Amino acid sequence: MKKNIEYLSFTAIVLVGTLMTACSVKEEVLPEAPRPIPQDGLVMLSTTVGFEQSETRALTADGEKTFAAGDQIAVIYTNTSDNTVKAVSEVLTADKISAGGKSATFYVEVSNPKANSDVIYIYPASMAADDSGTPDLDALSVQDGKLESIARNLDYARFEGTLTAKAELPASATLENQLTICEFTLLDSIEDTDLSSSINELKVQVNDGEWFYIYTVNWIPAAGPIYVAMRPVADNSITVTVQKSSVYYQKTFTDKTLAANKFYPITVMMPLQTMQEVPLTFEATQAGTNVTFSINAVASNPVSYRSFTGGAWSSWATYTSGTAISLAEVGDKVQFKGTNARYASSNVAFSHFTCSKNCKLYGNIMSLINASSFAQLTSLTGEYAFCLLFNNRQGDVNVLSDPDKPLLLPATTLTRSCYHLMFEKCSSLTAAPVLPAPTLVDNCYDMMFWGCKNLNSVTCLATDISANDCTFDWLSDVASTGTFTKAPGMTAWTTGADGIPSGWTAIGTDGQGALSNYETDNLNWD
Repeated sequence: MKKNIEYLSFTAIVLVGTLMTACSVKEEVLPEAPRPIPQDGLVMLSTTVGFEQSETRALTADGEKTFAAGDQIAVIYTNTSDNTVKAVSEVLTADKISAGGKSATFYVEVSNPKANSDVIYIYPASMAADDSGTPDLDALSVQDGKLESIARNLDYARFEGTLTAKAELPASATLENQLTICEFTLLDSIEDTDLSSSINELKVQVNDGEWFYIYTVNWIPAAGPIYVAMRPVADNSITVTVQKSSVYYQKTFTDKTLAANKFYPITVMMPLQTMQEVPLTFEATQAGTNVTFSINAVASNPVSYRSFTGGAWSSWATYTSGTAISLAEVGDKVQFKGTNARYASSNVAFSHFTCSKNCKLYGNIMSLINASSFAQLTSLTGEYAFCLLFNNRQGDVNVLSDPDKPLLLPATTLTRSCYHLMFEKCSSLTAAPVLPAPTLVDNCYDMMFWGCKNLNSVTCLATDISANDCTFDWLSDVASTGTFTKAPGMTAWTTGADGIPSGWTAIGTDGQGALSNYETDNLNWD
């Protein structure tokens, strides 16, 4: 027996989020008049279908969900032999769509349906996994990020009801949206620029405490946003990862809820998972900050800088020693790079940064050693390379740790006194940069963090600390308690200012790369 199912009243939609707020009026749409019985004796019936809630997902930019030619619907029913059967409608054609796309007539062939038995509608038909009525949620695992693809293939809606006493389809039905749709705008947290045009993959991982669900978007670089259809999320952890060439960005959020039948525009400030490609950066946390670099003559090659102010980056330009760079607003930044083997020749002849108010300090310190090829640089060659670079003897260096954007000191080959007194009296510093060098040399960390009164976290992966005065007083006058992360199996550390401070907890590490913690931010998800 061939029956037609007429779907009416895709109602107006409210976008939930920061991009759009609209009111929705649910329309009352009457079914068509019964159609004549065709000559072949097949019975045609109609049923009115709409959405249960007035707030529903949008599948067009203006917040409206409509039918399109090519749509199909699956009907799962029980036949008179008590077998469950899945029937898929014919492909919807344009002439069967009316009312501006809100009404459509589908044709589906069913065989010997059982009266008063259960019936399920699944839209689109591609989301019906089998004849049990189970949805094919594995189809969500790989997507292309396009809204039109979700609308055609993944926009899973469902109705559950019963056939009538005459084995007819229900006179009316309500489709309920089962998924949540996220519209991701992904911004580089350093550059404040859209990442969509330069990335090739987005992954969204949801951890519900028992299972991991991973949604991979194979993205062709283009202007965003990027759309992802997902299972609903209830107070779960969500990790967003973006692949860009050889580097990737990652951010983790906790206790997030994404409800079914909702559309969420989400803007995510994405930090680089490592900061290797980011030049040394100062970012203002207070308006009216000045950053100055006084460069010793031993650094004979030019230093360049650029600033981010007024929402845009300036071009790189040659920096004049002692020039104050104004960071007028919170979030303004200045970056530095140069090609000099060292910036000091002794502890009385050194270069020195100052920042008049609190600044986050992050990026790769090696941008001062090789301006064009610092990302993979791991060797220092000049003695006293960064000696006293951020010392706060005069109270004019106010640098802060940023767990989301760490400062990298990636050198694994060190030189004598390379970090001597580098952060002296930086009292706002709470976490030291990771120190990955396996073998220390004479005076390399000598008094490096002396007087950093609030420093409470150090990661040092050295396995040979036998060099002369390599850690002399390096953690003198720091916080009374803290965490010291050391290389696995390393037992040569002593207790005290020359080693691991008294009162601190020492733990091991797997030693893989630079360790960094990422801050959990609460975004405006709805």
